[in-house]
Amino acid sequence: MGCDGSSGHSNYSQRYSTGQESKSNTSLFAVCLVPLRLQTTNGTHIIWNNPRPSSTRFCRPIKLVFENETTELAKKEIENIERQIADLQLTFIKVDEKKVIVTHCMKMTMIDGKLLA
Repeated sequence: MGCDGSSGHSNYSQRYSTGQESKSNTSLFAVCLVPLRLQTTNGTHIIWNNPRPSSTRFCRPIKLVFENETTELAKKEIENIERQIADLQLTFIKVDEKKVIVTHCMKMTMIDGKLLA
C-alpha cells in the first residue's frame, strides 16, 4: 500500500457537490494497494505471486483526493489507512464446499521519499 500525488493536469469545468468553488481537479492525491502474494497460513504453499510488483497492472486505487500533495495531507491519509489496516477482520469464503479463512497482512511500503525526509 502507498500514496503519491500528481499535479499539472488540465482543469475541467466541473461542479463540486460540496459547493466549494475553490476546489480544482488539476492536482490528485492517490492512495493505492498492490497485492503481492496469496499464500497458506504456514507459508509453505504460494497460491499466487505478483510477477511484477512495481507494475501498475495490479495497482488498485483505494482513495482519490483532488488536492495538492502536502506533508500534512499525506500523513493524515497514512494514519487513516494504518488505522483501517489495524481494524481489518478475517475474511471467510467457501470454495468447493471448503471453508477458507483469509488473513490480511498489509504494509505501507510505497511512500513518497520526500515524506520521509
